[in-house]
Amino acid sequence: MTGVGGKATPDLQGLTPALTYYAGTGTAGADLGSTAPSATGTYTVVARFSGSADYAAAVSQPATFAIAPARATITLSSSSGSPVYGQAVTFVATVNSAGAPGGTVTFADGTTPLATVPLDDSGQAALTISTRSLGSHAITATYNGGTDSLGVKSGTAAESVSRSATAIVLVPHAVLKGKKNLRAVGLTAEIEPVAPGRGVPTGQVTFEFVKKHRKKVTVKTLGTAELSGGEATLTFKPNQVLKKPLTIVYSGDPDFLASMMSPPRLTKSGLRGHQI
Repeated sequence: MTGVGGKATPDLQGLTPALTYYAGTGTAGADLGSTAPSATGTYTVVARFSGSADYAAAVSQPATFAIAPARATITLSSSSGSPVYGQAVTFVATVNSAGAPGGTVTFADGTTPLATVPLDDSGQAALTISTRSLGSHAITATYNGGTDSLGVKSGTAAESVSRSATAIVLVPHAVLKGKKNLRAVGLTAEIEPVAPGRGVPTGQVTFEFVKKHRKKVTVKTLGTAELSGGEATLTFKPNQVLKKPLTIVYSGDPDFLASMMSPPRLTKSGLRGHQI
């Protein structure tokens, strides 16, 4: 800077040029004042010196600049990589950026979209699902970008869904004529997924009479019934099942493992009554 009389001067007598920012290219856009913008977009800045006793006022040429969206990163985590059929698994996508990223995350299984979830204030989006089929799955999360952040896709969270284990609950009941005359015994086998598995098993239930004599085991099939709503019921004569070593066998289905149980021997006193 050259001062009065051509002499060099180190400052502008304590005065500082003021910067004014405008939205867009040139000074026709909105006047943003003296605070530098931080959001993405195109802006123009002009420097103005108001002048002093020794220096004349001056205005700079407009300078246009752009603020590009920040690059974001995304990580994906899973609550379980080896769930069983029907088990609820939560996937959490975490997005990091220079500012609050905002926007949404789309979860996908391979090329099949699962859901689009908004990011919360901490930059996370969570999806809980329990409807995946058996086999291998490749889950990804894609951040769809925001006002100030570029979109980005996560790596793959691999998981393998296997068949759920099952348990058998036997509900016996007496079929009575009158109050005391036992006419039949009804056996209802309820097939229940073992937690954390969920769903309604299908398939068959077989009621067997198992007799062991020394090393020889004899199996007699009493009856087989198809499951309906996860239950199967057969009715037998009292002498077929009371005080007999019963075994109940569930055959399993594509989503649920087979299982079996040998309940304590049934007695008349242990039956629930149902009159006819």
